[in-house]
Amino acid sequence: LKYISLIGLINSNQKNNFGANELENLDKILENENEESVLKRSYTYWSKNDKKTNLITIGETLNNGLNQLNSYMKTISKGKAINYSSSGVFDERVKITKSKPNKLKGFVILVIGFRRILWKSANEVTTNYIYNKI
Repeated sequence: LKYISLIGLINSNQKNNFGANELENLDKILENENEESVLKRSYTYWSKNDKKTNLITIGETLNNGLNQLNSYMKTISKGKAINYSSSGVFDERVKITKSKPNKLKGFVILVIGFRRILWKSANEVTTNYIYNKI
C-alpha cells in the first residue's frame, strides 16, 4: 500500500502557497483523470535516506512498488530461512509447512489523495509451502 499526498502533487509544481480549496479541486480532478495521465504526474516526497525532497512520477512509484513486492514474494516462496544469511521467511510468528505447489499472489495499491485508487497485480510466484500465522 502506497499513499501519494495531494501536497506532494502540488509541491511538484514548486508552488508554496495553496489552500484547502486548491487541494480539494486537485482531488476532484484526479478522481476523473485517465490513468495514463495520472501515472505521468510528478510529485515530491521527503526521502529519509537522502535527507532531501525527491521528485518522481506516480508511475515510477507504482513500478517501484511492484519491483519491491516481486522481490519479497520470491523470498517468501523459498519457505523457512535456515539461518540469518539464507533467503526465506525468518519469523517465529509464521508456521511454514511443505505442500503441493501453489501460487503466491500480490497486489500494489496506490492511494492518491482521497478519491483515487490505482492497483496492479504482481507476478504470480510458485511455492511449495503453506504459510499460517501462529
